[in-house]
Amino acid sequence: MNTHRYLSSKTLTTRDYNDLLITAVFSSRGAEPNAGFLLSELMRASVCHPDDLPDDVISINCRVIYRIDGSPERHAHLLVHPQDLVFPGAELSLTTPLGAGLPGLRG
Repeated sequence: MNTHRYLSSKTLTTRDYNDLLITAVFSSRGAEPNAGFLLSELMRASVCHPDDLPDDVISINCRVIYRIDGSPERHAHLLVHPQDLVFPGAELSLTTPLGAGLPGLRG
């Protein structure tokens, strides 16, 4: 059986791409279980100059409001590097599966 999954396109700025790549490499050295997922997300992203990033694309250090699996409940977090976590309830680390999947998506 052939199954196909549609994945939304991703666009990252050159700076976010480089920052995420460094985070993924250091996470993989520290045996972070989600480092491979972050790397796979980077591999499918297109990269642009920061001035060319559309306003509705999620980037690092931005506040995201999202729903999970069509739930009516909305969540809001600041998307940050793991070393920048200060308020885990209000922030979302890029090394979590959700945090790794959000950068580059259109809002």
